[in-house]
Amino acid sequence: MNTIRAFVLFSLSCVAGLFVFEQAVASERAAARLSLEQALEKIKKRYPGKVLGIRRIGGQGPQGAPVYKAKLVSKRGRVHFVFVDAQTGEVFKAD
Repeated sequence: MNTIRAFVLFSLSCVAGLFVFEQAVASERAAARLSLEQALEKIKKRYPGKVLGIRRIGGQGPQGAPVYKAKLVSKRGRVHFVFVDAQTGEVFKAD
């Protein structure tokens, strides 16, 4: 009887854990109001040069929001990293 009870409790905890994980993923997706393409356009408008790559990184923004991180080369040949807050659309640069 104890084995069955333990199995049932284990199964329920697995289902609950999966539900929490799915909710976290859905919440993160909802927090990102800007698409990658929109973030790229914001960067191109603000900073001249060539964008070498862009990717989404989670929880790095001012309020812990997802952020897009782009690597670009300026017209002078310097490499810069530019960030776009996926929730607010704020563009900021780290040098």
